[in-house]
Order: sequence, then structure tokens, then C-alpha cells
Amino acid sequence: MKAGDVRICPSCQARNKPQWEFCVRCGESLQGVAAGEPKPEAAKVGAEQEEGERRAESSPLFWLTTVVGLLLLGGGAVYFVTNRPMETPAVPAAAFARATPGAAPAVEAAPARPGSSHLTVGRELLEKGDVIRALAELAAGIQEVPDDPIMRNLYAHALWQSGNKDEAFLQFREAIRLAPQDLGYHIDLARAFSSSGRTTEAVDQYQACVDLEPRSPVCLRELGSAVSKLGDPRRGATLLGQALELMPDNFFILQDLAAAQSKAGDRAGAIQSYRRLVEMAPKDAVNRGMLAETLYQDGKAQEAMAVVRTGIQLDANAAQPHRDLGTLLDRAGNFAEAVQEYREYLRLAPNAPDAKTVSARAAELGGSPAS
Repeated sequence: MKAGDVRICPSCQARNKPQWEFCVRCGESLQGVAAGEPKPEAAKVGAEQEEGERRAESSPLFWLTTVVGLLLLGGGAVYFVTNRPMETPAVPAAAFARATPGAAPAVEAAPARPGSSHLTVGRELLEKGDVIRALAELAAGIQEVPDDPIMRNLYAHALWQSGNKDEAFLQFREAIRLAPQDLGYHIDLARAFSSSGRTTEAVDQYQACVDLEPRSPVCLRELGSAVSKLGDPRRGATLLGQALELMPDNFFILQDLAAAQSKAGDRAGAIQSYRRLVEMAPKDAVNRGMLAETLYQDGKAQEAMAVVRTGIQLDANAAQPHRDLGTLLDRAGNFAEAVQEYREYLRLAPNAPDAKTVSARAAELGGSPAS
């Protein structure tokens, strides 16, 4: 700070920036204190203070602790899609009340993190859907602080939303280069690959996540699902099983595991997983239907139909169970009952995407289409 660009605390003689309303050292109010030349004794104190600040801020430990503290206050890095909330480091308060006798010492106000205003505004604009202005704000922040991984990651999200995916990939990678140990940045890049249909690259990136944190259920689940989609459901099921061990009651991990087991031909494992899913969400028609289908494929036709009928009893207004039951009855050769279930499905869901197909099948089996 220049000599004439300070506000001298009337209590402790500490030098403060002209925009600060309270003393950074003791918390004394600076209202009414004009910026100006410090007195000789204040200048000496201020010179020592400034030199101490300069040395501290040049230390790698200072920046490490600053970044860690901001991340703890503001949350982790931005996760792609919805599993991880957008974060922005908390900006320390510019003013603290002066300590009173007997009270704990006042906390010194920390200087605003470089680029924090661009980060905060850019994040808010992006959350409001104003992508163009968010891009401009974040680009300005990167120009001010080019080595900020948080800024790079958020900028990548803005680019992604704007449709500029090639540049978004570059910025996701840059965030990783700047903070290679941050798991969130790796996951964001992996999910970007997955969203773009680049499954092989997604698998490689998810593997990097698991290598970084072997006991992360998020990484294990994402890698397991990606590996299964890539054509190795057996390995996918193994990874998803490991994730489930870490989070035994996670519905979505269990759902992915059941799908991988079914795809791998492990019907017994899939049936067990789908049974657990149905127990956890009895009215979930999709997993109930998958359980019934897997049971039918395993030669348990009557049990499969009983599972679907239970779903109908639990939710009389659900259309999908009637469709599932009609299909099972149709495949079992019980055409009359199949037609009845098809008709009920069409009554409950007349505008379903497969309504014409179901209606045609009902007509083919001897029943009239639903009116």
C-alpha cells in the first residue's frame, strides 16, 4: 500500500486499506477515519506489518492454507451433472466487531481471494442460466488469475452449457493440471466424456479417479457403470459390488449393480439385487418389472406374474405393471388375460409411446383396441 493510501487505526495504529471499515488487526471501527499519510510511529508499525504480510503471502504454505480454507468454506470443486454442487469460495467478511474486555480476541479480516468477485458473479450468472455473461465474467477472472483451478473448472461448465464442448474439455483438463489431486475435477472430465459418448475415454478417466481414491463409492460406481456399458459387465458388477460395500443402502448403486449382473448373465445375483430394490421402493414399477422379467427368464413364470400383480395391488393407477403383466401372460400363452391387461394399460396410458403397438397386439390376439 502506498503511504497516502491507508487508514490508520486510532486504537492500534495498524495500517488498513481505504475500503476497509474495521481494523484488520483489532477490529476497531474505521468509520470517519480518512485515508492519508501515517504518523511517523504508525509508518514504522505499518512498514513492519507490510513486510510481514509480503513474506507470508510469498510463502507456498500461505497459499496452500488459503486455498484449503476457502475450499472448506465454499465446498468442493464442481461435479458434472448433479451429484456435486457448484462451489465458490466464501469471501471473508470485511468487518468484524471489536473484541470487548473478557471476550475472545477479534478475528482478523482476511483479504479477498484474487478473482473471487469474478468467481462469485460468474457462478451466480451460470445458476441463473445467463451463460453468455457468465462466460465473460469467468474469462475475466481467468485473465486476472490464470492458475486458479476452481475458476477453470467453472469456466469449463459454462463452456459446456454454451455448446462449446471442445474448449470445455481443454478447461476441464487445465483444472486437473492445476489441481491434480482434486477428485472432483477428474470426475467432471470423466462425466463429460461419458455424456459425449466417448465411453473409452470416460473409463480411463474414471480409472484415474479410482487410482486417486480407491475407496470412493462415487468413483467405483461410475467406473463400474462405464465398464459395463463398454462391454465388460462382469468387471462392472465387481466394481459396483465394491461400491455397494461402502454404501450398502445406496439405491442407485444397487440399481446399476442389478443391471450389470443381468447383462453379465448372473441371474441369481440380479434377482437378489432386484428383490432388494423392490423392498426399498415397493411402488417402483421399473425395478419390479425388471425383477419379474429376470424371474421369467430364470424359468419362474408364475412367481414373475405374482410379483407384477403385487405391484398392481399396491398402486391401482400405475399403468406399467399392466403392460408388464400383459407381456408375461402373452409369452406364457394366456392370450385372453393378456388382452385384458393390455386394455387396462391403454386405458390408463392412452398416449404412451408404445400405445399403438400394444393396441395392435391386443387386436391381433382377438381383442378390440381400447377406445
